[in-house]
Amino acid sequence: MGTYFTLRPGSTVHSVSSTPERSEYVVETAEKRLYRLSGQSRAVLKQFELGRSLEDICDQLSQNFPGADGAELQSFVMQMYGPLLCPRDAPAEVAAQPSRRPLWKQNALFLEITVVREDFVRAVSKRLCWLYDPVVMLLVTLGVVATHVLCYSTSVGPLSASTTTATLVLCLLSVVAHELGHSTALLAGGGSPGGIGVGMFLLMPVFFADVSQVWVLPKSWRMKVDLGGIYFQQIAFTIFALIGGLTGAPSLRTACIAIDAMCLIAINPAFRFDGYWLLVDWLGIPKLRAKSHNFLMTIIRRAAGKAQQGTLLPPSLSKPKAVVFALYALLGNGFLAAAVLINLSSVRSSVVRAWHAIPGIYHEIAVAYHASNWLTVADSAIRLWFLCAFVVALFGMTALYSYRAAKSLRRWRPSTLNRSTSTNLFGGSNEAAISARTPR
Repeated sequence: MGTYFTLRPGSTVHSVSSTPERSEYVVETAEKRLYRLSGQSRAVLKQFELGRSLEDICDQLSQNFPGADGAELQSFVMQMYGPLLCPRDAPAEVAAQPSRRPLWKQNALFLEITVVREDFVRAVSKRLCWLYDPVVMLLVTLGVVATHVLCYSTSVGPLSASTTTATLVLCLLSVVAHELGHSTALLAGGGSPGGIGVGMFLLMPVFFADVSQVWVLPKSWRMKVDLGGIYFQQIAFTIFALIGGLTGAPSLRTACIAIDAMCLIAINPAFRFDGYWLLVDWLGIPKLRAKSHNFLMTIIRRAAGKAQQGTLLPPSLSKPKAVVFALYALLGNGFLAAAVLINLSSVRSSVVRAWHAIPGIYHEIAVAYHASNWLTVADSAIRLWFLCAFVVALFGMTALYSYRAAKSLRRWRPSTLNRSTSTNLFGGSNEAAISARTPR
């Protein structure tokens, strides 16, 4: 008696690229989760759709790939494709039930609130798609360069409580424009953007845009989506710089400097922000950080004589991309290791400074409150919040990086037959849940 499965109801298979050398697909489930598949993986799922049993499919695979028996392959198939499959004769309510992940693995954010609804984002993005016309992008780029010269050729005036608050508001508006840039690029490429919201990560507010459907676009458009946030934020820079040049308002010029700082952070591929996703799409490796980490650990294990010989770099990479991948593995992981050391050396001094600064800021709030100086109250409260949040984030990120480093040092055994077999059979293609690219 065979075991029969089919794709879950509501699932859609998108062909991302199809070339003689390589084919890629993305399966979008009814709950909007996305899974990346290679041509080999797609062929396996087609066998289920044609009505073949799990046992027959795995027996056929075991004949094509000696060294992997049917029982082993059945375990692999269910492990890799379980979230996409349901029993063929299951009741409708059971078949439609979405696969669940543990709560702590669903999102990196402790709090997630959608601020701008999906329909509103789509309506606004539809009216802004013209900004991705090649001619318009060239003109905007020239304008951005000109306004940078204008902004940095003039000095910034002194800041007060009112200008500090105004600068913060302008920066928040530019961040909203950043997220809208991702959503507009996705819509212009043929995808469907989700909402824009704010989350909380270690007490630090983080904005995000739901651009999960970016995976169904061609690589060139995915890279436009990756850069769309910086593109729109630089448009905000241009607007602020022009108004600041006419009015001389220091808050506008300060906001421009803050925008450039945020863009530099976003483009750094060591963080899981825009630069990371740009590198992911250019290299064609969805789980880039994990694979670069495994690359380094394999080198260390081989040096210690504890790893098997085999392909060290992803076989799909050309020579230039292989060089970039190796550099990312060295520099990116080195950056995170340096962050641990810097954080460890900064924790004590940061806590001491916060311990002495918090009473003074609290006193400022109390005095301003009794004087009904609400602008100073708001400004001091914001500084107090970020001071406390920075200390908590410092502790949290140090603990997170230290945990990752300790976990890495424990991985000294070579890859098992099971892992290598799954790579040979399916091209290492089931990048489970390549869903929302958040936070942005």
